[in-house]
Amino acid sequence: MNRSDVIILGGGLSGSTLALQLHRENPQLTIVVLEQSQFPCPEAAHKVGESTVEIGAHYLAQELGLESHLQQQHLRKFGLRYFFPAMDAQSFHDRREMGSRRFFPLPSYQ
Repeated sequence: MNRSDVIILGGGLSGSTLALQLHRENPQLTIVVLEQSQFPCPEAAHKVGESTVEIGAHYLAQELGLESHLQQQHLRKFGLRYFFPAMDAQSFHDRREMGSRRFFPLPSYQ
């Protein structure tokens, strides 16, 4: 039987980033990530619109060293936004929006 130093259950964002962090901090570890999902995933399973909050963006950028990737491949967010239904607005794009016009000092990404 093969032995592993670390077994991570779940290969989603949390499991994958934990494996990356552990590997960078301890390259000698044998790390196994177990994922129950079948690959490739059906198209409907892909998440669209996922975003980070400031603490998550900090972890990805500073702890995992992904800052340049985030800056180059993701859209920086203006922070929390509120959308209110207009009287006769049928489309989401026609709703009134409230939020900052400036980027916050701590980045978050779409």
